[in-house]
Amino acid sequence: MKDTRTNTTNIQLGLLLGCLVLGLFLRLGNPFEISFINDELSTWSKVNYDQLSDLIDNIKAVDSHPVGMYVFVYYWTLLFGTDEWLIKLPFFCCSFLSMYGVFHLACRWFSKNAALIILAYFVSMQFPIWWSGIARQYQSGLFCVLLMVHFWTRLLIEKQDKKRYWLGFVLAGAACMYNHYFSLLFAAVVGLSGLFWLRKSILLKYVFSGFGMLILFAPHWS
Repeated sequence: MKDTRTNTTNIQLGLLLGCLVLGLFLRLGNPFEISFINDELSTWSKVNYDQLSDLIDNIKAVDSHPVGMYVFVYYWTLLFGTDEWLIKLPFFCCSFLSMYGVFHLACRWFSKNAALIILAYFVSMQFPIWWSGIARQYQSGLFCVLLMVHFWTRLLIEKQDKKRYWLGFVLAGAACMYNHYFSLLFAAVVGLSGLFWLRKSILLKYVFSGFGMLILFAPHWS
């Protein structure tokens, strides 16, 4: 019986690694030959400012997106340069981490076998493959919402009332809000759906967590 379980675990691990390698191969290609699309040129033009305040003022004036992703790319390019593949690299990383995030959440919600089927479908879908290396808010948004749902699952579904999960829940929710208004909307849907699983013992913590996200997003309101 023990050997059977060990063999099953080894097979599942092998399938997981195979899916992740396949997903990485499909997404990565040859990063040194990837050029910007027009949408990314907009990102690149917005971070070419000498001061962060100029970047934020420009976004306020001509762009309807939150500033979070642009601020990140601004500091990223200050540290590592403006080569196209370097600007794309964090978004590739978000895409790769999101693949594991999909598997991780599916394991917690369903089972490892179901998670492997879901992961195999996800890594081969055209839409996430296409956007995996695009330096815009899409892959970072996917990573942020998966991270938020991870902490949400720990707190509400698995009932692990721990400070680090509350902190992660608030920070991941705020990251969703700063990334894009669509990920902000998703965070709101996740937060409201939590009311169906909410326990009286954590009601105040949950409400204060929502206010915490709003407070962290307060500098953006103006």
